[in-house]
Parts: sequence; structure tokens; C-alpha cells
Amino acid sequence: LVSPAHAENFSLPYLKRLVEQIRVANRRSVLHNCGRIEHLVPLLLELDIDGLSVGSRTDLAALAKVVPEKMGLYGNLDPTELFVNARPAQTAAATTNLLTAMAGRRNFILSTGCDLPPNLCHENLRAFFAAARIFPYRMEEARSA
Repeated sequence: LVSPAHAENFSLPYLKRLVEQIRVANRRSVLHNCGRIEHLVPLLLELDIDGLSVGSRTDLAALAKVVPEKMGLYGNLDPTELFVNARPAQTAAATTNLLTAMAGRRNFILSTGCDLPPNLCHENLRAFFAAARIFPYRMEEARSA
């Protein structure tokens, strides 16, 4: 919703001040952005934040190609589609697919693309954690096959 010009003029100066204050407090800064942010990434990288959390509409694999490895990259499973509306098998499959797409990215942190809704399906949440827990073993099996 925000153009690079608007971001540069209206939000980035405030974000820069906020990141500076976080650093002074000896804390780590992680910025969350919902929606598609590919057009803003060059500006967001100027903030020198510790992590970038992105919504489910952002292509995380493409973003990983431009985000430096020193910056954590969080994301980005759709919280409503996969944790409210889906079946557990669909949530597990989406989790595995994202982990596969991001395999080898040392700066990747598996996460939802935004807050989890209060009406989430707890079975979907369990499927998410189960898929994340067994993923490293699946990768090992795939490599040895």
C-alpha cells in the first residue's frame, strides 16, 4: 500500500530513529511487514535491522536472495488460510514446502506471516509443529536416497 517514495518520506525516518533507540537499549530489532513488500526491500535493508518478518503474500524464497545472511528472515505461512481454514494435512504440507524452499538459508526462521487468530484450529497448530520437528530428518532421508 505504500510506495517507496512515501516510505522514504513518511515512515523510514521514524523507523530509523526507533531502530537506533533499540540498539541503544542493547536489544535486537525485527520489523514485521504485512502484504507485498518486495518494492520496499532496498529501503528496509537500509535500516540495518536484525530481522525482517514478512506476511504470507511475500515470496520468501525470492526475498531470501536479496536479504543479507546477517539479517534474520521470518515467515511466512498464512495464519488464516493454514491455521483456521485448512485441514491439518494441508498445514503440515505447507510447512514442509516452505522449509524445503528455504533449506540451506541459515538466516531463515520458520514463522507465520502474522499473528495467529484466536479462532485457530489447534490441530493445525500441532500439525505445524510436527512438520517442523520432523523436517530435518526428512531432509537427511532425501539426501541419502
